[in-house]
Amino acid sequence: MREFSLSENLVLIGKYIHQILEFFFMLNFRERNLLAFYEINPNLDIADLVRVDNSLIVNQKLINFLNFNLPENINIINIDYILSPNVRRLYPKLRKGYHNEKMLLIIVPLVIEISSLEIPLDIDYKENVKIINAEYFFRLMNFSSELLRDVIYAISLAKRAPYSPSAFNELSNMAERAKNELKNKFGTRSIQKKEFESELKKMF
Repeated sequence: MREFSLSENLVLIGKYIHQILEFFFMLNFRERNLLAFYEINPNLDIADLVRVDNSLIVNQKLINFLNFNLPENINIINIDYILSPNVRRLYPKLRKGYHNEKMLLIIVPLVIEISSLEIPLDIDYKENVKIINAEYFFRLMNFSSELLRDVIYAISLAKRAPYSPSAFNELSNMAERAKNELKNKFGTRSIQKKEFESELKKMF
């Protein structure tokens, strides 16, 4: 039996928790017929390889649903989750085109204390970047109590998984189900891309 390896599993743990959170996010919004997407390129002016974890196209129905007030000029909300405790992994996300004068970027650290994070002064449109604690973020997104419970449990598994083979295996199984359900319910990345671009053309 192969020894449980912390270094080998860290990348997988990040992949697993992203799949799970992306799926729960899609469930929360698509079941209410709101325009939610996963792993699309939100900025059509930059390379297609740049993908954000989740996105929302803003309309009045979404504005009424969210538990916070949006600036009037925001058309798209982009969400990026980060599991790594290394702050250096967070700051490059501010330079990927995930935010501008009409796009809001919300970064959701899963293990870092947000009190230790600051947005660099040289970031353009820094007022449209928010760093929000995970549980508070999902409450702002008006997750149902059931989904919120599942999200908190998945994040707790991801935190324990580097040191616990049982937590790692449970997280892996949960991620496999989430990955399959993402594709079955909401389509592949390419389908998401087409749907996103189609909605943008209709609305803007």
